[in-house]
Amino acid sequence: SGGERQRVLLAQGLIPPPQLLVLDEPMSALDEAGIQVFERLLGDWRAAGITVLWIEHDLEAVGRLADHVTGLNRRVLFDATPQQALTPERLLTLFSTHPRSLA
Repeated sequence: SGGERQRVLLAQGLIPPPQLLVLDEPMSALDEAGIQVFERLLGDWRAAGITVLWIEHDLEAVGRLADHVTGLNRRVLFDATPQQALTPERLLTLFSTHPRSLA
């Protein structure tokens, strides 16, 4: 499955232990158990001093897991803590559109 392949690729990237780990939507193909494993690994990497740079569109996960958020849209729009970065104003700037009305 896509989640199993993603796990194998991630494991290959950890041998030998890196100083910097760059990931593109690492949780996108994972099931709930895989996401929990990733979140534990993220904590382990943080404790080991490994810098993790990851692209993620799940803003709830970003708010919960990231130490720092950089918003990019052809240029750097903001660089801040998740609490400072994930505001309606900054997200509007990032996505260049107003949220759709549910009505």
